[in-house]
Amino acid sequence: MELQGPNSSDEEDWEDREAAENRETAAEKRLRLAKRFIEDVREQVSLEDNEFDAADVDRDNIADRLQEDAMESLGRIQRKIASSLTLPTDPLMRLRGHTLSVTSVALTSSGKTLYTGSKDGSIIKWDLQSGKRLHTFHRASKKEVASGQVAGHTGHILALTTSPDEQYLASGAADKTIRIWSIPEDKLLGCFTQHKDHGLVFRRGSNDLYSCSKDRSIKLWSVEQLAYMETLFGHQDEVTSIDALMRERCVTVGSRDRTVRMWKIAQESQLVFRGGSSSQSKEGGRSWPEGSMDVVTMLDEGHFVSGSDAGTLSLWSMERKKPIFTLPLAHGVEGDEGKENPRWITSLRSIPYTDTFASGSWDGSVRLWKVTGEMREIVPLGTLPAPGFVNSLSLSEVAGESKTKGKILLVAGTGQEHRFGRWWSLKKARNAAYVFSLSLSGKEEGS
Repeated sequence: MELQGPNSSDEEDWEDREAAENRETAAEKRLRLAKRFIEDVREQVSLEDNEFDAADVDRDNIADRLQEDAMESLGRIQRKIASSLTLPTDPLMRLRGHTLSVTSVALTSSGKTLYTGSKDGSIIKWDLQSGKRLHTFHRASKKEVASGQVAGHTGHILALTTSPDEQYLASGAADKTIRIWSIPEDKLLGCFTQHKDHGLVFRRGSNDLYSCSKDRSIKLWSVEQLAYMETLFGHQDEVTSIDALMRERCVTVGSRDRTVRMWKIAQESQLVFRGGSSSQSKEGGRSWPEGSMDVVTMLDEGHFVSGSDAGTLSLWSMERKKPIFTLPLAHGVEGDEGKENPRWITSLRSIPYTDTFASGSWDGSVRLWKVTGEMREIVPLGTLPAPGFVNSLSLSEVAGESKTKGKILLVAGTGQEHRFGRWWSLKKARNAAYVFSLSLSGKEEGS
């Protein structure tokens, strides 16, 4: 029997599921869009007195921006940027500062600052314009632990995420704590202790933090209030990955229970999507069953991609309980003939509300993918060099002179070991963060 979310009944009727959505009031929507618009204009319009005159801003562009924001909030916008991306052949920079494997990376929304976390227990803050280290949050020493004055983590860093307003950094570690840091002041603000090992994500447009854990639960936190809000139950195995976008919902994967779950928090309900596919060799001979689903990323409010230990990428829609499309052996196989094994999908990250996402394994590359047509198929775009276990990916879209011209920063956190355990060591790999700049130019395909 499957457990359900708090105070929820059986799985929500799929035919009636949309009736309870979009409960945001008109006033709340107008306030949120107005705040976001003002912030965007302040960043993009540069005057000597640091102010702007609304009459100087093209009215058509304002209308387009507000319409785009409104559509994004409903999860209905789908920018098709894959065909206008130009991939680099080499990294923009390689950042090294950790003594052990890099397990997590997190860009700020502006793309100016990067945080990296490692099995050495430290977190490093980097300036991406110069590539210099700005600050290090060191692992707590035995003396600090004994004295009770612990600021840093005492175990492996497993997850990092930054708030949309660039005020907060959240970090989760194997010491069973989530720590909240001030980005402007580089200091510890608070600590949550109700979880085991973590995955973390901020909801876009808010400072609500969602976390998942090996204790099989998902928790909701108010970072501004440094307060716990709610716990969600349902997975029957450890929850290893979580993602969220604008709406008050999140998507998680439950490892060996082989389910993806969409949590509708306001409605106190969940949708359950079942995996269990197999990867088969090109010759049609040997196949590998999906034993666990380990990573997930949202493309938009109704579509998401999962990755498994069978090397399979699965494309999902809220319209169906089974995958729309599965791509087996996305990062190939390794081993002698007859003894091959698929490379696990160890990390996933999308460019939200677009047709593009990235995946990582340990084949020496990050792979870029395009979701074609009406969200029906996954096809390859290209690869970026990243030797080692790609334990984490982070993406940030940096605005250019127009919405179709700019760049996308992609960071891959790599190491000699997988972030959750040590099966073997890739001795030639670097414990580093690889930063890539993807050019976005030309006219996007129609939505």
